Amino acid sequence: MKHRDGDVAGAAKLYGQIIEAEPHHPAANLNLASIALDQGQLDEARGMLAGVLARDEDNGVAHLLYSRVCFLQGDHEIGYPNIIAAFELLPDEEGVATEFVSAMRRRYFTFDQDEYFELFEGAQNGDLPAEKMQRLAHLTFLRIARPELIKLIVEAGLPADTPDAVMRWLGALPEDAQKELALLARNFVQAAELMRNTERYRPQRATLTMRVLPGEGDDDTQECEALEDADTLTGSTLEIVTNGELRFVPFSEIASIEFSMPAPATGVLLNMRDGTLISGLMPLFYLFTEFADSEKVRLGQSTLLRPVLGDIVAGVGMRAFRVDGAPIPIVRIEKIEFED
Repeated sequence: MKHRDGDVAGAAKLYGQIIEAEPHHPAANLNLASIALDQGQLDEARGMLAGVLARDEDNGVAHLLYSRVCFLQGDHEIGYPNIIAAFELLPDEEGVATEFVSAMRRRYFTFDQDEYFELFEGAQNGDLPAEKMQRLAHLTFLRIARPELIKLIVEAGLPADTPDAVMRWLGALPEDAQKELALLARNFVQAAELMRNTERYRPQRATLTMRVLPGEGDDDTQECEALEDADTLTGSTLEIVTNGELRFVPFSEIASIEFSMPAPATGVLLNMRDGTLISGLMPLFYLFTEFADSEKVRLGQSTLLRPVLGDIVAGVGMRAFRVDGAPIPIVRIEKIEFED
């Protein structure tokens, strides 16, 4: 195609000629919409894609491009069902799966003030259900996860004795702002502790089947007393997208996990303790990876485990599990079997 060879104007002219002769030509409309999208002509792209979908609602590429336009225009609630449809129609396309998981993650990690106050009040009253405690911890973190804090979390080359990110941020703020942040930070710590002190979220005993790399020996298994994600707010849960939503499934409810070959959206199969099966996609990289200073971290070639506040740690880069306290890249693990 001409636009992939760099001749965008020539390609646009060619597709325009095709559409002039055959207005509903799907490929020409999609390609012209893609060019418009790349050039920031969002309204034009949206109109063409809406036309394609009106004639063929099962066009996965049209749903994918339409979702991109919606997200760029801030129309997220329309973008989400379109990226879900794109994934359902193009399930074997790795790039589509990656965009789908990213969008579902973005939806989950969008701060919802009404939900936050409802859960916060439940925690204050002592009647917050255990299955909502991790969500409260995430929402309290989102209240303070401003660009200034994220920049401190993902900063490269820090000495081991560097103070945690919140304390460094606090020291750079004027006195009035310090008081507000200190209150939010206290709520964050309380929510994280509430989650971690609940049986549902405790580290689990497990046997790990390690992935054998070329040149290595036979299958390797490793037993551990305490398995958890290296990221504190993920903790003893598995972050997956299943049935069109992001979930954090507690290890305490899982009998075993099987991991497909590593990919940005890694396929997983969960055998639950109640006998049911859950399949889904696990984000291979932590939430703030794209903001990391280090290219190696952004590419998933290394992992940063950064203190956010006290002993609460955020992962940046490739996901890792703590196996009896020692971090192991998740790509080295093929299967996990939890003890009853």
